[in-house]
Amino acid sequence: MDSLLGITYGDWKSLQQEEGNFVEAEYSKRKRFLTLLSLFNSRHKKREDEKFGHKIEGTQIKEPIFILGHWRSGTTLLHNALCKDKQFGYPNKFQISHPHSFLTREEAVYKALKNRPTEKRHMDNVEIDVTSPDEDETAISMMSQRSPIIGWAFTKNQKRYAKYHTFRDVDYADLERWRSAMLAYYKKLTFRYDRPLVLKSPVHLGRMKLFYDQFPDAKFIHIHRDPYRVYQSTKKLYMTVLQHTCFQKPDLDAWDEYIIENYHTMYEQYWQDKKSIPESQLYEIRYEEFETDIYRHIAEIYEYFKLPGFSAFDPVLKEHVKSIADYQKNKFSPLPEPTVQRINEAWSKSFEYGRYEMIETLRQTA
Repeated sequence: MDSLLGITYGDWKSLQQEEGNFVEAEYSKRKRFLTLLSLFNSRHKKREDEKFGHKIEGTQIKEPIFILGHWRSGTTLLHNALCKDKQFGYPNKFQISHPHSFLTREEAVYKALKNRPTEKRHMDNVEIDVTSPDEDETAISMMSQRSPIIGWAFTKNQKRYAKYHTFRDVDYADLERWRSAMLAYYKKLTFRYDRPLVLKSPVHLGRMKLFYDQFPDAKFIHIHRDPYRVYQSTKKLYMTVLQHTCFQKPDLDAWDEYIIENYHTMYEQYWQDKKSIPESQLYEIRYEEFETDIYRHIAEIYEYFKLPGFSAFDPVLKEHVKSIADYQKNKFSPLPEPTVQRINEAWSKSFEYGRYEMIETLRQTA
């Protein structure tokens, strides 16, 4: 349910009417709560549209920076660092959870929660609060209902929503519905900050050409990681997060295959999209290198894109890097051989592309 907290009543009702989107009995209380919340959201949306709608409509989105990478590839680490630079705007946790009402509500919410201690994310213990940078697709998914994130709520229907990782071979109306929501949300954020936006959502990995066509001056940073670690960490993500988002009991064994399939789909699209992006607008980095010297690589990004203001950002970045120096990553047991073999077969191009060592299996050495 967490992924739908800001949905309006009309959208929530419409979403449940789509084929396969039934709510299982054990989640009936969750459904009733979200229904009441959606009525509250609808009232606030009306208020916000009346107050700001005409102003937002004419807002011009400044040259955005998109951070691309599969889940658990270091996108959050990179996003958090760049968002420390005050020349950029970014969607925070409250703004992505309440896309229809954050302009009129955020000041009161931030004041009420000012002294509340930070929490830790379910999957990796990263400390967060309502003002922490977060993923714009959560907001866009609620506004459009055309997103893989909807499959986190209706888990038995996730294959239906998987096509929105790339929008390849989908109805034009579905693409336009998502694009319209995306533009509306980015305009709203730009109106709020009046700065270029730094944006990241793992589902954007297979959409780079869509963004480039919409924003020809956009900059893209792609961060990638050892495929085995990505698989293990993404599996932990789903095991911990789905219980907070679902209205249907997830089959976690089926979601193992979902990880394999959609990683492959998004990366195949990314490599195809990459051919269309000017070299000067795409920076790529290995997570394993980035985490060892965050400061140096952020400095290189500024130099590569010729971004202004690094001298002013320098002390802030150094302090941020120092503050996260003691962070401990999750640790995992070795993968079983059948899983290793499946990853090797499905993601073979990623090992070559990222210069990652592939574990040999009995089938490979036979």
